[in-house]
This record gives sequence, C-alpha cells and structure tokens, in this order.
Amino acid sequence: MRTRTVLGTIMATSAITISGTPSMVVAKPIEAGTASRDVAITASATARPAATKVTVPSVRCKRLDIAEDVLHRRGLKVRTRGGGTFGIVVKSNWFVVSQSPRAGTRVNKGRRVTVYVDRDC
Repeated sequence: MRTRTVLGTIMATSAITISGTPSMVVAKPIEAGTASRDVAITASATARPAATKVTVPSVRCKRLDIAEDVLHRRGLKVRTRGGGTFGIVVKSNWFVVSQSPRAGTRVNKGRRVTVYVDRDC
C-alpha cells in the first residue's frame, strides 16, 4: 500500500475543505475570512491488479500426474476426487475421467479445478 503525505498552507483566499475516504479525496472551496493554518493530508490507496483470466485446458484421459502438471503450469489449483478404497497412492496409475469446470472455460488464475479419476479412461 502506498501512502503519500502532503504538507501545505491553506490560505483564506484559496482555502478548501477536504473530505472523503482514503481512496477518494474531495476538495471544496470554503468561505473567505477564515484564518490560514498548516495541515497535513494523508491519502492511501491500494492498487489491485485485474484478475488474470486463463483457459481451462482439457486433461481428460491424461494420467493424473501429467494432468496436475498441465493445470499448475496454467496457474490453476487442483482438487482430486476418486481413487478407490485406498485412495491415490501412485498418481501415474490413475487417469482423469472428467473435470470441472469444463475445458475451454475462462476462469481467474488461481481457480481450483476438480478432476475425477479412475484406473482407466
């Protein structure tokens, strides 16, 4: 977060009142005849980068280890479902049978993709 402090003198001939939130400051003229004074104005704003969109790739019928690598390289997180009684011990022994969201969907980078696995495709 960036913060800037501005010091100055508000004179009666060019005086303003300042109000608002840290991200938006409003300045309005005030009546003449008011005594001048030194003021400190602090304004801060946080810039958020726009969410980066990525296209979800198709990982259907890929080995789980390869599918996870493909999704991670796109900046996506992976949630795995399936795996039988003992779960997924060796990822290369499992294949993705479906995924959500679907391939071709535009999503924000960092979104979680759920892959469903089975022993064969």
